[in-house]
Amino acid sequence: MNKGRLIFVTDLFLLPVFVFCFYTGVRLHIAGHVSVWAIIQSWAAAHVCISLLFLLLVLLHVKSHWAWYRALKNGCKGRKKMVLFLSIVFVFLSLSGVSLFFLSSEGAHAGLLHYKLGLLFGVLSVLHVLKRRRFFRASRGNTGRGRH
Repeated sequence: MNKGRLIFVTDLFLLPVFVFCFYTGVRLHIAGHVSVWAIIQSWAAAHVCISLLFLLLVLLHVKSHWAWYRALKNGCKGRKKMVLFLSIVFVFLSLSGVSLFFLSSEGAHAGLLHYKLGLLFGVLSVLHVLKRRRFFRASRGNTGRGRH
């Protein structure tokens, strides 16, 4: 698989996995208000599983765009600032999510921080995707399905 197709396929899978990850995170937060342990555990398990898949896809996405990150040493202007901010928020979101594994009942504040970072990441991600929708339209012709 060539690099362009790998980037397209990775980005294509990132979209639905992101939506499901965001959805399960919000549902987990709502379930926390209900305080029914079985419901909380179900949403937590779904969120952790889909988040791990999302993390793997993000790592592939970053690896395929690593030259962009290396170019930041020459300066960060314009749209680059937004993508850099998105990347930084993702790092903190991931670290806060991992930290929740090691916290028990005292993890309520960390969980709320993780939730708020998730909401911020969700907004930034939607903006990131909307700015690049032309890429998806242009890349469809390279997948063998033709232009629609």
